[in-house]
Amino acid sequence: KKKPFAPTISEFTRIRATKSGIFDLLKDLGVY
Repeated sequence: KKKPFAPTISEFTRIRATKSGIFDLLKDLGVY
C-alpha cells in the first residue's frame, strides 16, 4: 500500500523543520 511520492510544500517544511520528519516520509514511502 505505497502512496505515490508527491510531497506537498507543507510536507517539505515539516521535514526541514524536524529531522525525524524525513523518517516519517520514508515510512510513508514504505522504506522503513
